[in-house]
Amino acid sequence: MGKPPAEWKLVIPCEATQLIGTLGVVYGWFMPPTGWPLAIMIWGYALLSFALASVIKIGAYRLLDHRAEPQARHLARVEGSLISRVPRPR
Repeated sequence: MGKPPAEWKLVIPCEATQLIGTLGVVYGWFMPPTGWPLAIMIWGYALLSFALASVIKIGAYRLLDHRAEPQARHLARVEGSLISRVPRPR
């Protein structure tokens, strides 16, 4: 079963602040207006950086495999390496 969707009580205020902030910048509330081309460029940059960060995160999670079997193999390798380095009594 998939993950539960985000709660609407969180999504609506978050998206409303993004929309109000974008409109405020585009039309110049309390500042000189920037216009839609610059706002769209910033939104594109933000979405692309979000996508790139997600790809990097997924790749890192795959490298850091946390299942029991790979961890047991790794521990066996490390313990075997340590045991071979211990000097034997004479």
